[in-house]
Amino acid sequence: MLKKILWWVPSLVMMAVIFRLSTDTGEESSSLSGIFTGFLGMSEFFIRKLAHVTEYFILTLTLFLGLRKGIGTGTKNTLIFMFVIAVIYACSDELHQTFVGGRSGRPLDVLIDSIGIVLAVIICGIAMKKTGKKESYGQ
Repeated sequence: MLKKILWWVPSLVMMAVIFRLSTDTGEESSSLSGIFTGFLGMSEFFIRKLAHVTEYFILTLTLFLGLRKGIGTGTKNTLIFMFVIAVIYACSDELHQTFVGGRSGRPLDVLIDSIGIVLAVIICGIAMKKTGKKESYGQ
């Protein structure tokens, strides 16, 4: 039982990281983005949106682990649940940002987060198909 619970730890850690980053004020968030814009030579807008895609891509991959190994959901259910959970978390994150100084919750950011979510779902779907492990995987 403990082993199955431990498969959820990466998801919880990623959710905590996203939540923590969302508590930064607008000024603090811009400062963090500025570090990467100088290093990578990209615009702040692009860096911020790439961060959205990346963090939700990682979150969705960790949800895959929790659902497949922790619960043992079937192939189709895993893909649906990981998508739904990640999108709900993205919506709640944007709502949370409306309470942080200098930040605002934007529906567009949920759509951008969804790019990372959909990419992870596609990759996991392809991986499950290639391995041939369907309904009995992780049980």
